[in-house]
Amino acid sequence: MKEDISKKNHFARVAVGRVNDINDRIRKLGDMSKRSYYEWEPDQVKVIFAAIRDELDQAEQMFAKAGKRFSLDDLKGESSDE
Repeated sequence: MKEDISKKNHFARVAVGRVNDINDRIRKLGDMSKRSYYEWEPDQVKVIFAAIRDELDQAEQMFAKAGKRFSLDDLKGESSDE
């Protein structure tokens, strides 16, 4: 039980730091919207944010899959050829 609490504390501590780092980098990316310093095309911005969304979706899916175990119940709704 003590190990579980330690793992939870470790997760929370690491997550806070990483989320803050990500948020800082996103703000820096947003700073690049200033036309007085940068020249960019709308298509470039779409590609950038699509790449970020893809990575974010993949990370979220990793959490959803973590700890998921196989079960024959996962096969419900599939037809059988018996």
